[in-house]
Amino acid sequence: MRRRGGLFLKYFAFIALLLGTVTSWALAPAQGSLKRIGFLANSVPQAEMEAGTATHPAVTEFVTGLRKLGWIDGKNVRIVWKSAEGEYGRLPQLAEELAGMPVDVIVAFGGGVNAAARATRTIPVVMVTYYSPVEEGLAASLARPGGNVTGTVLVAGGREQHNEKRLSLLKEAVPRIARIAFVTLWKGPVSGRQAVEARIEEAFRRSPALSATTNSLGLEVSAVTFATLQDMPAAIERAARAGAQALWFDDVPELHYPDAQAMIASEARRHRLPDMHQVLGAAANGGFMAFGSDITANYRRAPHFVDRILRGQAPADMPIEQPSRVELHVNRGAARALGIELPPSLLLRADRVFD
Repeated sequence: MRRRGGLFLKYFAFIALLLGTVTSWALAPAQGSLKRIGFLANSVPQAEMEAGTATHPAVTEFVTGLRKLGWIDGKNVRIVWKSAEGEYGRLPQLAEELAGMPVDVIVAFGGGVNAAARATRTIPVVMVTYYSPVEEGLAASLARPGGNVTGTVLVAGGREQHNEKRLSLLKEAVPRIARIAFVTLWKGPVSGRQAVEARIEEAFRRSPALSATTNSLGLEVSAVTFATLQDMPAAIERAARAGAQALWFDDVPELHYPDAQAMIASEARRHRLPDMHQVLGAAANGGFMAFGSDITANYRRAPHFVDRILRGQAPADMPIEQPSRVELHVNRGAARALGIELPPSLLLRADRVFD
């Protein structure tokens, strides 16, 4: 009996080892069979993404979120990093490269969403920052997109509605201002800058809602562009020389870095100009005010869309999500540095106040 028991134990151990080996083999796909996620960035340096050293929240939140959902790059999924590195004209080519591989899903931002949607009608596209997918034909509706594009949008309601609010908040905070410079990105040659800025100003004047707001508030909005962050101090100086009494910053990828926000705040203080931002994080890094939705929340939601798609859900049936709220962030320390006394009613309405 002792001998037979020993043989039984050895046989049982052998079967357990065999089953464990088969199970491990079944659960660990070969590297060549890993599902592939195409990540199409607008401005984050390609080398940083590939090396895992990127600090832009769009990247860090995405990788962290995927890991929490059980997807680990190189283990059970492969992330294919692509970036236009600020040269937005490269986005269509990069989107075509991802579609041609092909990948199983493409994650895209802003103009990259349009590029990805043009490159493929079959590969799912998860948009992370976008304004009007229905109006621009990327989805049949927010509730039921119906195509290959889903994800999150930047604002609930119209974009102009939020711009009107930003102008109203600036005027409420600093009643004396009459001239505001809208600061945005333009990558073209310096020789064409003046014409581009004139076209932006004309677009503002042609907008019934914005023109009604500026007229009622007694505001005049001009435009000033920058090509790179290194060009930003010169852009702010040009705005100041042209008579701007406040700055209103567009939402572009270059302005999501904390270091960039701190640099802008410093330049704005140097020229004694209160600055309004669409990126909420700017107020925490020295900016005067910020009003908008929390874009970091969009970054955090992207992995959930990717997870569902990789598990077999069709993007056509995945509702596009809108931000649940918009927030007002105010930096009281910046106001003091500018000699501005903020109205108590404004401070009471602020979602966050920084000192």
